[in-house]
Amino acid sequence: MMPKTLHTMARAYQDICAGEDPWTALGNFKNAWYDYTRDNRAALVSDPLGKPDRDTEHTCHWAAFCAASVEFLCDRYGVVCPAWVFEPAYTLATPWYGDTIVNLADAVVLQHRRKTTHPLLRGGMSFVATDSIRTSMN
Repeated sequence: MMPKTLHTMARAYQDICAGEDPWTALGNFKNAWYDYTRDNRAALVSDPLGKPDRDTEHTCHWAAFCAASVEFLCDRYGVVCPAWVFEPAYTLATPWYGDTIVNLADAVVLQHRRKTTHPLLRGGMSFVATDSIRTSMN
């Protein structure tokens, strides 16, 4: 049975901005993407994230993460990627490595950057995947 609330990526981001733990909000989206709305995935990502009441480093980081996640998932699952994902507002000026403070010269950090998928690097994050890079960080 489908829940009453459609857990879109825009909804996940709104929840994050309202103080929800990011991984809980993204987990709700993930449940929709992989389970109860998998036959209509485009509906889960079509709406732009929207602006938070107050822009903070936290909201900017998670907006970039959400946009990069949408780009990655759309590419991976053959869903047309919405144009809002490529707006400059979703690209970070300085790299973000999650909530961990890092030394940017650290060899481990450099290794993560080499393995990070291009949607995440484009957004200014480093986690895991390829060398195809489209970012302001190069």
